[in-house]
Amino acid sequence: MTAHLSSSGPTGPAETHPSVDELADLAEGLVESADAARTLRRHLDGCAECRETADALGEVQALLGAVEAPPMPADVAARLDAALAAAAASTTTEEEAENAPLAASRTATPAPAPRAAAAPAAPPSRPAAATGPGSYTHLTRPGL
Repeated sequence: MTAHLSSSGPTGPAETHPSVDELADLAEGLVESADAARTLRRHLDGCAECRETADALGEVQALLGAVEAPPMPADVAARLDAALAAAAASTTTEEEAENAPLAASRTATPAPAPRAAAAPAAPPSRPAAATGPGSYTHLTRPGL
């Protein structure tokens, strides 16, 4: 457990406290060992300062959980769709190429050579034209 030191009090030496990262990990259930989690909980039972920090982290977690994520921009979705389709086509072609010698050894007729995959078309819900940051369609003016 990485700890930082708080300022020394009038009654004695500095007390060690868990870091904010460790308290956040505890709140998220990410503490690796059960002993470390028990130690952190024990510390929280006796330390108002760290308990306040842990409560604040819980509030932030609840607030962030309530925020609705904005929709993905259409141009990003189109590029992701195209990349996934290309990767799927590439994987299929590679599998066909790997399986071709096996299929040829089982039959007397030779296996056809794998053909190149055609570029995937955009799904119907996505624009077919380039709309990403590299496109210049937004710079054209009607009538020019």
